Amino acid sequence: MGYKVINTFVDHEDNDRLYEVGDPYPHKDSKREQTDEWKETLETNKNSFNVPFIMDEDVREADEDKPLNKYTKEELKVHLNKNGVSFDEDAKKDDLLTLAKNGEE
Repeated sequence: MGYKVINTFVDHEDNDRLYEVGDPYPHKDSKREQTDEWKETLETNKNSFNVPFIMDEDVREADEDKPLNKYTKEELKVHLNKNGVSFDEDAKKDDLLTLAKNGEE
């Protein structure tokens, strides 16, 4: 399973490697041990920056022409992240949809 960087960060435990939006994660030469705990820290907002940094590449990005109410929960999260909207990772789809619609106004 591969990941894509959705927010720029520096991995201080991998020779201060800079990961920029769109980069694959981990880098092919990464020396960091990829633990489940570390991936959860990067995939969720449960870190000191309160933002996710990576996303599973298998989670497809939402079709820009599709109405918000047709987005899946994961597509709504992608949409909110792309628009810099904070949300609770455990939020229900309806709550994410409300946040997304409020951001469109």
